Amino acid sequence: MLRHVHTNRHRWIRCPEFNISAGWLVFYFLMICIFFTASLIGLSIFLQPQFAVNFLASKFPKVLFSVETDEKIIALTIDDSPSANTERILEILAAHNSRATFFILGSRIDGREHILQSMLRAKHELGNHLVNDQPSIDLGEEEFRKQLMSVEKRLERFRDRPRQIASSRWFRPGSAYFNAKMLNNLDDLGFQLVLGNVYPSDPQLPYPALIKAHIIARARPGAIIVLHDLKTTADALDDILTELVDNRGYKVVTLSELTANETTSEVTF
Repeated sequence: MLRHVHTNRHRWIRCPEFNISAGWLVFYFLMICIFFTASLIGLSIFLQPQFAVNFLASKFPKVLFSVETDEKIIALTIDDSPSANTERILEILAAHNSRATFFILGSRIDGREHILQSMLRAKHELGNHLVNDQPSIDLGEEEFRKQLMSVEKRLERFRDRPRQIASSRWFRPGSAYFNAKMLNNLDDLGFQLVLGNVYPSDPQLPYPALIKAHIIARARPGAIIVLHDLKTTADALDDILTELVDNRGYKVVTLSELTANETTSEVTF
């Protein structure tokens, strides 16, 4: 529609008339609400507020998220190893006298056996991440057990001796999804499922400064950091360890070292 407008020069001009109906106003309002809700959900996923992790820890007591400890120690875990970035990560860890638990993909071992040997020589730890980088929950029960034990047998060849203690056989599911059947199988086979409570979403947000900021903000005694064997992780790691170890006095350790310093069996944050 057009309407006439009187100007300061006593001339009339024709201009469009905008008529927004109540229906469109409601639509725009709903879109704004959806946008802000999605933003809050995304921010919550990134920040992982303590109450949310506490809820998960209480709901799934068989899953390790962190430990309560009086020591100023943090466990560092790195998924999807080994890769072309692992040797650089190992050098950075050595420079800060720090150790980590590497979750190994069976499909990445061939041709990189020397990297796993280097990990163990430096007193790092090997965890089980199945064969391929895929959601473990998508596997059938038989295939899950087959992959789990196949990778574990390969890892045992690198270790000094077979591990008999169930809690020292670490497992992390691909994409972090799990269910009751998976937990029962892990229990039966003597594995401990580990997630964590400090996850900077490094594959999704590959920005070293953002990765560092998230970890430093969430760091506390007994925390478990989850990173991935990526170039951006290697780019961020030196600054992260400089702040945690050199400036704040934390000791960065393996999962076994962290749980050995647990002061209670209750998982808290």
